[in-house]
Amino acid sequence: MTIEWVPPLLVAGAVGLVATPAAMRLALASGLVDRSVERRRRAMPYLGGMAIAVAVLAGLLTGSLSATAVAVVGLGALLAAVGLVDDAHPLSPLARLVVEVACAAGAVAAGVRLHGTGVHGLDIVLTVVLLVGMSNSMNLLDNMDGLAGGVTMTGAAGLLAVAVVLGHQPGAVTAAALTGACAGFLVFNAPPASVFMGDAGSLILGFLLGATAIRVGAPLPDPASLVVTFLVLLLPIADTATVFLSRARHGRSPFRGGKDHLSHRLAGSGLGSRRAVAVLVGVEGSCAALAALAGGKVIPLGAAAAGGLALVVAVVAVAGHVPVYSSKLPASPAPSPRAVARAASPRLPRPLLVGAVLAVAIVAAMPVPAVLGALRSRAPSLDGESYAEQAVTAAESGNLALAAEDFSVAHRDFVLALSDLESPFSSLGLAYPVLASNLADARLLAMVGGELSSVGAQVARTSDRFTYRVHGGDVPVRLLASEAPSLSSAAGVVKAAIDELSRWHPAYVLSVLSGAESTLRHELGLADRRLTEASAIARFLPGLLGLGTTRRYFLAFQTNSESRATGGLIGLDGVLVASGGHLMLTRVGPIGRLDGKGTLADLAAPRDYLARYERFDPAGTWQNLNMSPDFPTVGAIITHLFPRSGGEPVNGVIGVDPLGLAAMLRLVGPVQVAGWPVPLTEANVAPVLLQQSYVAYGTDEAARQAFLERLIKAVFAKVSDLTLSDPAVLVTDLSQAAAEHHLELYSSNRAAESWLGSLGLTGAIPPVRSDFFEVTTQNASGNKIDSYLERSMTYEVLLRPIGARGAGGSLESALEQAQLSVRLSNRAPSSGLPASIIGPYEPGFAPGENRTFFTLYTPLSFTGARLVTGGLAPELTGSQTLPPVGHSLPLEQLPELGRWADSSFLDIASRSSVSVGISLFGQVPLMPGGWYELTIGSQPLIRPDLVSVSVRTVPGFEVVAARGAVVVGGVASATLHLDSTRQIWVKLARST
Repeated sequence: MTIEWVPPLLVAGAVGLVATPAAMRLALASGLVDRSVERRRRAMPYLGGMAIAVAVLAGLLTGSLSATAVAVVGLGALLAAVGLVDDAHPLSPLARLVVEVACAAGAVAAGVRLHGTGVHGLDIVLTVVLLVGMSNSMNLLDNMDGLAGGVTMTGAAGLLAVAVVLGHQPGAVTAAALTGACAGFLVFNAPPASVFMGDAGSLILGFLLGATAIRVGAPLPDPASLVVTFLVLLLPIADTATVFLSRARHGRSPFRGGKDHLSHRLAGSGLGSRRAVAVLVGVEGSCAALAALAGGKVIPLGAAAAGGLALVVAVVAVAGHVPVYSSKLPASPAPSPRAVARAASPRLPRPLLVGAVLAVAIVAAMPVPAVLGALRSRAPSLDGESYAEQAVTAAESGNLALAAEDFSVAHRDFVLALSDLESPFSSLGLAYPVLASNLADARLLAMVGGELSSVGAQVARTSDRFTYRVHGGDVPVRLLASEAPSLSSAAGVVKAAIDELSRWHPAYVLSVLSGAESTLRHELGLADRRLTEASAIARFLPGLLGLGTTRRYFLAFQTNSESRATGGLIGLDGVLVASGGHLMLTRVGPIGRLDGKGTLADLAAPRDYLARYERFDPAGTWQNLNMSPDFPTVGAIITHLFPRSGGEPVNGVIGVDPLGLAAMLRLVGPVQVAGWPVPLTEANVAPVLLQQSYVAYGTDEAARQAFLERLIKAVFAKVSDLTLSDPAVLVTDLSQAAAEHHLELYSSNRAAESWLGSLGLTGAIPPVRSDFFEVTTQNASGNKIDSYLERSMTYEVLLRPIGARGAGGSLESALEQAQLSVRLSNRAPSSGLPASIIGPYEPGFAPGENRTFFTLYTPLSFTGARLVTGGLAPELTGSQTLPPVGHSLPLEQLPELGRWADSSFLDIASRSSVSVGISLFGQVPLMPGGWYELTIGSQPLIRPDLVSVSVRTVPGFEVVAARGAVVVGGVASATLHLDSTRQIWVKLARST
């Protein structure tokens, strides 16, 4: 775009230089000359206008033409042809006017349209009037050598500057061709002229200048679009208005030629013709420069408008006092200078003035009913808004009956306000700029407010019927399912309202309305989310809870003290039965009873799962089934394998670990379990399960297993007898545990699984959109010390952007070099705890030793890895540590879950640490706008990871923005406690 306007400018100028002399020779040969003695002593050739038309067309052909540009140029060429006919055989004013109106209407149909009045029909009428007026204004302005061409060239140059600043390619190409064509023609038309443009030239110049001004101003917001357009066209409009008013006052025909234009008046003031032309071209250039500065936001819009208007008014005021109708003045006595000036000034005759005043009074009175209707609607609108806010507050506090009542009152008030705004007399206001925008916006807000209030009342009644029937663990699934259609309909109404508001961008709206609209947009977003969630709950939850058919779910209790990728080793399992909205845990037992009964064929696992984990015998060793970090993959395998390992068919899997159990205790309250001295609560259940129970029961593993079974049965017994006054409590208490993957759900029903995934309940590994990494560590030593493992990571990224979407577009992708450093600190002691905790589980292991299966998931390829071993810091151990020792680390690289899995076994002695450094390289896609997105997956841990991220780019590019990180010195950085999946966005751009 930066240079696309240059070829049209140069080509049009060159063709103008060549075509104008050729047109002169053709005019002389064909007799198309001006023989007026008043203007020239010799015959002056016409047809300069055809040279201008050819030059403009030649310039446009070198640029990219839109359909609108082709239509406009074609219509302009038609006007030039009409002007050529008029030059040879004068046409009647009416015939010319009909053609001009038809061409202007054609331009409107092609997409040339003013905007900014707030009235669609008025915008169209003003566009037609402006295009017709500009065609005739330029025709009238062509009364001195170089005047019409000079004014058009400077105006088009200003539009070119605006178009370049705005990046408006079609407007820039047209403006450049128009500027170049006029420049080439002015070489022969500048005083003293050797060729005239004639009607053919003036008509096409006026039409194209007007159409280009409208098109270039269109991308600007209101009212800047109108100001920029009219600043460029102000001088020709002022000249035409001066002539018409003067002639109307003195009884002269506005369609006949005369020497009463601004140019003639300035020349008669003593400036002479050349200086008069120079002054007017200079005024046009100043107005065009102001338009360019305002369009580029260099100067305030109001200052530009005031400056241009003041300049043109000053010229009109000075020129208006120059006498041009001296024959009308009385011969005797001699008139005073004031009388001469008064007679020369362009004022309306008294009868026309009176008629104009009456017309203005009538037009001014017509919108009064609309104003009164708007004032009447204000009170019910405010009442409706107030009741709607009260309803929302009541709903959030759980009083849904009151919420339904308040929403109903709000609906009534909004309907009353809308009736005032839509009355026939109020509708007269739609014909008036500014008022039309505010009236239409007020109608839209009242209509949407009424619809939302009606939906709110309906949803509140539905929720009220549902909420207070959750008793004794029974969810009214049949009633809930019956409300799905109405909730879906309500969600559709809200989405339609959002679409309606998104398509509506009124101009000149009062701040009170724009503020109300902004608030409504926010509330609509919240309502849309809540209704979508409620509709999905009504659609899917009844089936999941056993409506019609009993559902069974495998319950996997995971122990994070012996870690696995989805959380921890599955120590206990059970079957949770859902029937008619009631949940019941039928049995709980140690997972070992399922071992050795399945075969590899029974897994029905993906190929990448088998390639990675077949060596760990997941079909025969259930404790290794959940080594994949993607819980939906694990859930599908368990669902298929369980009945083949001695269990019953199940419809899904529920995974819960000690922190998930703590969230459930927050919901149901403390439980007393036989064999434990104090009640188990959300505060103490995790320490008990992760360590204290191992210490208390020592080597009696059977007794500890029995205690765990009693605990889980007690918790789920309370869940099965739960009474809730507000289901939102369920979401509040369990949502955090689900987000941190301490509570994970899988359903074999694809639609239900997709819904659970949209709520973040499935524990699915996030997709790779741009960049991604996740680190998992899995216990390979058989002890229970992973609650003592601390992990910290540093991820340093260097991006080299490549590619772009279109010329000057956003960046598409980047070459990435990354360095991941992972520090693993094992704080487990080597003594003082039972062997059931610190081991050794097998010969060859030392007490407190953490042998872990380390995996990095990433879309990038590793170019090298290094392992550094060394003790913990002295302040943590109380003794001096040995210096770190480093060596290269071989990594096994296999595909899994649509990315690479780089793995190795690491040994971390008691009270020591290791650091893994991995160098990565690859190409990553960038999101629209040049955004780099880093997703960091999280393994469910007792101690969340501490992660530091830094992102920078190469010279020639820069980091211009970030979300989830801060930008300092061209580097985006963030430090995160990785208790859930996190994302960081960094925006890249070319350096300016």
